[in-house]
Amino acid sequence: MIHDPDEFTALPESNRLDSSNAVYGTPGLDANYHSLQTTPFSCVPVTEGEIIESITGVHLSEAYLCTVAAEHDWLTSANGTEPENLGNLLELHGIETRHVDHADLGDIAHELTLGHKVILGLNSEKLIDTEQPDFTNCTSVASHAVWVTGIDTTNPSDIKVVINDSADPNGAAKVYDAEQFVDAWDDIGETYVATNQTNLANVEHELTFSHADIDGVNSEKLTDAELSDFDKEQFSINK
Repeated sequence: MIHDPDEFTALPESNRLDSSNAVYGTPGLDANYHSLQTTPFSCVPVTEGEIIESITGVHLSEAYLCTVAAEHDWLTSANGTEPENLGNLLELHGIETRHVDHADLGDIAHELTLGHKVILGLNSEKLIDTEQPDFTNCTSVASHAVWVTGIDTTNPSDIKVVINDSADPNGAAKVYDAEQFVDAWDDIGETYVATNQTNLANVEHELTFSHADIDGVNSEKLTDAELSDFDKEQFSINK
């Protein structure tokens, strides 16, 4: 159920990101971190990589993120990432997260006013034109992860939700009607994962890992051969 528009304006004024236009979050800034996944199963690693970069300033390749997730049994080519493993890559890289159940747009708006990053699962068939030539279809369209970067309540009768979608080549700061977004989100149970950290400018964070050396994977994108033969056993991080 969509929050009544009045509930947005009822949020404490000190928590309003911009009281002049009631846009929650930083969708314009976060659009700079959008990355396009090149596999049908890597929406969670790629999306969490976007968030990691937005907070730490460190860009992590899809190959690295998939490799690490697979080595921890958080990713398979058949099923992608299970919901209970959402946020694990963020935690592994020093970013604290919280799982929130039975949520609504008001909850997400509040997270965004605090500068937190929100990732969630939804039914992408209800959002994306899956017939577009460059669309990267997910392993399961009924469980596709996106980063919610903003909620625009400038027009209370026409609320918009802004996301970064790694499966969509035009998915940076993509805008959807709130009703359409909630319908897709409701299929997954209206849960989300939020970070406790905010943007790079607001935190001091130093990563204590190296991702430069991955056996057989040195490019920003996995090759076609690597994609078709993806197996966690064939990738290992050099110790």
